[in-house]
Amino acid sequence: MLLCFYYGAINGTQESLDIPVKRSIIPRIFNVIGFDIFANFYEKDVSIKPDNYSLLSEEYKIKSVKGANLRGKDLRYANAYGAFLVKADMRYANLEKANLYTANLQNSYLQHANLNGAYLISANLKNAKLDTTNLTESHIIYADLDSASFRGANTIHTAFMNSDLRHTDFRATNCSTAMFDDANLQHADFSSSNLKMANLSTANLDSSQLSNVNLYMANLTGAKLRWAVVRNATLDSTIMVNVNIYMADLWNAKLRFARLDRAIADSAILREANLFGASLEGAALAGANLTSAIFDSANFSSAYLKNADMFNSRFNGVNFGKANLQGANLEDADFQEAKFAGANFKGAKFLRAKFKGADLSGAKNLTQGQLDEACGDSTTILPPGLTIKPCPE
Repeated sequence: MLLCFYYGAINGTQESLDIPVKRSIIPRIFNVIGFDIFANFYEKDVSIKPDNYSLLSEEYKIKSVKGANLRGKDLRYANAYGAFLVKADMRYANLEKANLYTANLQNSYLQHANLNGAYLISANLKNAKLDTTNLTESHIIYADLDSASFRGANTIHTAFMNSDLRHTDFRATNCSTAMFDDANLQHADFSSSNLKMANLSTANLDSSQLSNVNLYMANLTGAKLRWAVVRNATLDSTIMVNVNIYMADLWNAKLRFARLDRAIADSAILREANLFGASLEGAALAGANLTSAIFDSANFSSAYLKNADMFNSRFNGVNFGKANLQGANLEDADFQEAKFAGANFKGAKFLRAKFKGADLSGAKNLTQGQLDEACGDSTTILPPGLTIKPCPE
């Protein structure tokens, strides 16, 4: 019997959590007799404030606090709702499924801690250190994490919705299937992180660092990535409908079969990127750098490509129906079997552009002077009265 009580006390859980009832029986018995086997810091000042704390400026308030020493402690299922844990040392602590709603953890040390399934809704984690921390399936919603560090942490299926994550460090972090909906991630650094199948819809990633990131099948619908650096990133099959990547740098990024319909990509850099089979219907790409890239089988229907630089890129089998290519640079680009029904070529540069098997019959503002600089073959379809020389074998 004593062994049963011992095991139940150590491995039991809070009754209120969504877990099997049998695991909360022993803790419930202890509660009945007035003994709580789980740590209870409900609205307590665990870290020590000086007597004049309320009179200090915000800057000196943090400096004046003596952080609690909870290093390596077993705080599973602890109730720390509203607790004051500023500068607390909780490295290597076990905080699995702990209740940290509205807790103040500013400048705390949580490296190597276990926060699996923990609740940090509306918590203050500004400047907190969470490097190599286990945050799997934790709930960090509406939280303040400005300048926090998650480097090398495990945030698989972690919920960060609506949180302030500006200037955060997520380098080399596993964020697979994590939820960042509506989060503010301006200036965040995700370099070399795994964001596979993560949800970043309507998140603000302006000026963020996403080089070498894996965003395979991620959801970036309506997200802002203006001025973001996304070099060498993998975004295959990513949903980027209505995304804003104005002046973003996606050099050598992989966006095969990605959906960028109605994306705002003016002045974006897609040099040497691979967008095979991607959909860019209605996308705005004015002045974009699309040089030496692969766009085979992509959809550019109704896209706005005014003054875009498409030098030396491949557009084989692409649909440019009703696209605006006014002033675009098509020099050395390959448009084999591409379709241009209703496309506007006013002022476009055709030097050495290849149109083998392309259908230009419905193109607008296409001139003989432009075609004289390009080449095609016997299967190239042109408007009446225009000709094109054959491409050299």
